Amino acid sequence: MGNNPLISVVILTWNRKEEVLKAIHSVLNQKYKNIEIVVVDNHSTDGTFEALNTLVREHPNIKLIRTYKNLGCPIGRNIAMANASGDIIFSLDDDAEIDNNCLEEVIKTFNDFPNAAVVACKIEEENSSRKNYETVRKVGVFIGAGFAIKRDVLKEVGFFPDYFRQAEETYLALKILDKGYDIIYNPNCKIYHKPSPKGRVRYDIIYYGFRHDIENVFRLLPIKYALPIAIYKLVPHFKNYIRNGFMLSFFKDVFGVILNGISKSKLENEKIKFETFLLYRKLNGR
Repeated sequence: MGNNPLISVVILTWNRKEEVLKAIHSVLNQKYKNIEIVVVDNHSTDGTFEALNTLVREHPNIKLIRTYKNLGCPIGRNIAMANASGDIIFSLDDDAEIDNNCLEEVIKTFNDFPNAAVVACKIEEENSSRKNYETVRKVGVFIGAGFAIKRDVLKEVGFFPDYFRQAEETYLALKILDKGYDIIYNPNCKIYHKPSPKGRVRYDIIYYGFRHDIENVFRLLPIKYALPIAIYKLVPHFKNYIRNGFMLSFFKDVFGVILNGISKSKLENEKIKFETFLLYRKLNGR
């Protein structure tokens, strides 16, 4: 890969003017300078697009794209990545900031691990229960708030699924592992995530997390494996609904979620090997 590849930092935003400007400035302050920034505005209505337009005029290495409506997170990220020119594509949340040394560490990681398709970042977030490792290691998944992927691999395995939000990273991680590539977590690639309340509706997060977790199973595995795994997954999702005060909503949602999943089991071109699913679980300590 070399030591000076072009890195495209892609950022999707919707109605987070102050946050996205901070995110962009954290990228502009990187020690590594061979970068372009691709920002997709998901049809903001709070002045975000206008503020970004002003910034673009000051920085010719920023591309700005506006969608005709809010297309959701995975599709918006797909648009950004499809318009990226870099050998490496780095995805950053609009309410996150990137450590000054992060992109240098990404290049180092790809050079140290030639079979790596993705570098997963350490996401530092206050009051988060997320487990962060302190050593470089192979993992089974990455977090959308901050990760890097080789553009050639993305072209080979395909982009995120056409979800509105939640669980798209798991889908893409499984497709990457199925091709024999590695996902390398590097704690020196740091992202400082400050989750914005704007656009975060708790029920939507829980529902779409449930819906797309089950859909991933049916889309990617033969029905003989998908059905028992989906049934097994109902219990933790039910507990999550209860924890967040949505117990009755679970019973309203569950049949539609299962039927939606079964309807996607016919997508034969998306199937992965069952051994890949077992590897994914092993790498994630399950």
